[in-house]
Amino acid sequence: EAFGEYDEERVFTIPRTDLPEDLNPDVGDEIVLVNEDDEELGVVVIEVNETDITFDANHPLAGEDVTYDFELVEIL
Repeated sequence: EAFGEYDEERVFTIPRTDLPEDLNPDVGDEIVLVNEDDEELGVVVIEVNETDITFDANHPLAGEDVTYDFELVEIL
């Protein structure tokens, strides 16, 4: 539960025509998108084709088990 559940609704596709012409992302690229209200959204490119680009805005560890190792040094 550390990074939340993976949410399919945070995966979305945008037509290439909605992005700057000089943007040619590859799968795995991390990009920050900015909407009309200047709100930033960090995404990862998960699919690229001739007409569209699909992004994933989930945290990379969303839905994953997270295990921590720690050493207790002192009890006060």
